[in-house]
This record gives sequence, C-alpha cells and structure tokens, in this order.
Amino acid sequence: MSDIRKHPRTPHHPLSLGKGSDDKTSKTVDADFYSREVVVLEKMDGENTNLYRHAWHARAIDSPTTVWRERVARRQSAIGGYLEPHECLHCENVWAQHSIRYDALQSDLYAFRMRNGQYMQTWDHTVERINGRNDMIMDWEMPELFIAIPKVLYRGPYKPELAMQLEFNPNMSEGWVMSNV
Repeated sequence: MSDIRKHPRTPHHPLSLGKGSDDKTSKTVDADFYSREVVVLEKMDGENTNLYRHAWHARAIDSPTTVWRERVARRQSAIGGYLEPHECLHCENVWAQHSIRYDALQSDLYAFRMRNGQYMQTWDHTVERINGRNDMIMDWEMPELFIAIPKVLYRGPYKPELAMQLEFNPNMSEGWVMSNV
C-alpha cells in the first residue's frame, strides 16, 4: 500500500473568520475537542503540499507542474532523504499569491503536521522534527530550504469560548485551524 495520499481538508471552526464559500465548517467542534489539549494555528493562504522521502504532491496528487510547484520539487529532492520511509510532511506552499499577499514570510513553505504511515503525529513531534531539520539546513548554509511553522495562536485546554478570544489579522491570514496536540 502506498503512503502517498492527499491530506484531508481541515474544516473551519464555525466562528473562524476568513472562511470562503467553498470551505468546510465543522459542525461538531465542541464534541471533537471537549476536554482535550489543542493547538490553534494561523491558517496560511496557499496550496496544501505534501513532502515524502521520494515524492511530493499538491493537494491533488496529479496536479500539473507550475513555477511554484517546481520550487517545491527542488526542495523535496534536497531534503526528502531526511524523512523516514513512511513519513509525510504536510505543508502550506505560500510562494504564489492567492487571495492574500505576503511580504515578510519566514519561508515559502509552512509545515503544520507530520504523518507516519496512517497515523498523524503529535504537534510536539512535528515541531521537534521540523526544528531539527531546520538546524541541519542552517548548518548547510542553505536558508532557501528552511521550512517554517505557522504562528501558534493558542495552546492549552479546549474551551468553547476560545473562538471569541483569538486575534488575527485578516489581511495576513485566512483565519485559524485547531487540532489536537
């Protein structure tokens, strides 16, 4: 069985600003996160991209080649060998302008989760792997291979009122996404 598969769409929280008419909205958010530790990330406006040891793809596995995807292909060829055989790094490719123009990004690729085979890894594991890989990249003095981590807006126990307390700039992000830690 192939480990190559597209990342599922992440439903927006019902109160997350910045969702478009084609975005899915969670109808069970309180039940999904009740009594769990969550991490809330700034949602970047780009193209879902998945990196593997020997391959990569945009959200659609058979997406056509574009200039911004060629950049991802070069990055994957340089760092893919540092991913374990069944690992997948789920990212947002923000090189091309979509609805938001970014001027001061840390990178054009933002990693938001790792998967090993069928299993999503914890947030802490994802951050540890990305930071370790980025340390190696800086040792190589190749900052163009750096992969950023989205801004963490909140980490802690889920609270229904959390959505009303989050702040973000709608000119710089699509809103926010929440997941289990």
